[in-house]
Amino acid sequence: MHFPPVYEKVAPGPRVTAARIDGAVQVDVAPLYGVYSYQLGQIEGVVGHFGRRARIDIFEDEGSLHARFVVHLE
Repeated sequence: MHFPPVYEKVAPGPRVTAARIDGAVQVDVAPLYGVYSYQLGQIEGVVGHFGRRARIDIFEDEGSLHARFVVHLE
């Protein structure tokens, strides 16, 4: 849940929000220019740093430059 304020300090620009939803964490990034692999790698890195693994579902709305990452910890 600390990902949005940390992201803002490291890579300012897009608006990043996080919320707990049904046993997962939903991370929304907008506007997202280009591909979502940068943000995906950052989320994977944070999860791995804490010794966890995750399944991450990605939903992208190219028309609105919005990406949603739903992080399920394993």
